[in-house]
Amino acid sequence: PIPALAAAADESAAAAASTVAVAAVSGSAALAGDAQAIAALSLVQCGSAAGRVATGRMSILLSLLPLGSAAMSEAERAVLGNTILLALCAAVDVAVAIALKFGRQWRAARKAKTSDDAAAPRNDVTTGDAFGLGWIGAFAMARFPSLVFHAAQLQLPGTAVYSMSLVLQGSVSAVALLGVATTLALPFAVLWGARRRGGSTFLRTRTGLTFFAYTDAQRCVPWVCNGSALARRVWFWVGPVGRWGPKEAAAMFSGPIRQLRGAWRGFGVVGPLRAILFAAVAAIPAPRGPLCTLQFAALAAVTVAFPAALFVAAPYRTRCLGPMNLVSSLFAAVTIAAAAWLSASDSGTDAGALHVLGVGTLGVAVSSLLQAAVVLGVKAIERLYLRHDGKATPFLECDMSRENVGPSGAVLASHRAALLSMPGAGADGVEMRHASPV
Repeated sequence: PIPALAAAADESAAAAASTVAVAAVSGSAALAGDAQAIAALSLVQCGSAAGRVATGRMSILLSLLPLGSAAMSEAERAVLGNTILLALCAAVDVAVAIALKFGRQWRAARKAKTSDDAAAPRNDVTTGDAFGLGWIGAFAMARFPSLVFHAAQLQLPGTAVYSMSLVLQGSVSAVALLGVATTLALPFAVLWGARRRGGSTFLRTRTGLTFFAYTDAQRCVPWVCNGSALARRVWFWVGPVGRWGPKEAAAMFSGPIRQLRGAWRGFGVVGPLRAILFAAVAAIPAPRGPLCTLQFAALAAVTVAFPAALFVAAPYRTRCLGPMNLVSSLFAAVTIAAAAWLSASDSGTDAGALHVLGVGTLGVAVSSLLQAAVVLGVKAIERLYLRHDGKATPFLECDMSRENVGPSGAVLASHRAALLSMPGAGADGVEMRHASPV
């Protein structure tokens, strides 16, 4: 049954890779961290052949499109491919922003020439630019540099483990040094974006990030207000406690810290730092034996230590992400333990270890998929019920502190009537002042 178990482990790893890739692209780049750590096990030199083959089925998470000449090694092609794809992503993002900027201006100017008031140029009150979209608005619509940070986080683990393997094994080249430089630059860029943009006075109302806490009234969506006490408890863990704003700044700079609260935005570097440390340990050319077991133990410790710190600190704006992230890292640690088990066995194809390896990879995939569902669900709820830029729909004005089921329809109607009767209130709701930044 050993070949069948090995094939099952390979298939589970391939299924996990595809699932995690979809979850990471649709939700957050951090969701792929544990799966990419499992894929990096295929580069551990002292690992068994069966373990390297099984985890190697997930290598697409480390390098989507290796590029380079035939004379280059596999690691060099992976590093070069990741770097070129990142540069292309940045170039395309900037090109889209430029097209939005001048394309909208051209359409507005052409429309003005055919209108009766063509002689009176219209001015965009938001951006200050005549006939169109300003640079800040264009970059916000193109989500630059937020999308570039997202792509950089996705390629970081692969670039780190391949480039560090080249350096530690003595194959130092320009491509390897480029990969190491790109790897080490990302945490500093994330930290700069989180700290500098959060405290900058340059166009602060447009590009300065601020975390606004939702009031209890704003967090009370209708199906929670009119639901049971269980619905309130579930929403306590699943519902967001605030958002990043203003809208333009959140679209441009909040990518790495979108799921964090304002006071904990420095924790955005935890994912890149864990990936770099994991890659450095995995790239060490240790021989088989006690040193190999120690290497796998260090990899498992790195995998669990950072999510455990996040679980204790609870920096997420959605409370359930901390425990879910920890569960995913525990599944990854189980997979690492199975790889160590395979390496320590005489044949390298132990049946129990192959079972554990398959279960661990599938557990990581399911955990990543659930986290992506929570992230996307929260995003949809915010767009439907929690308006941007301080807007709140009138029916959100109910008391979340009540322990009973919630206000009746008559109470909600009275809240709506009272809010709509306020000066300046309209069909889109009233202007709500958020709590102070947290």
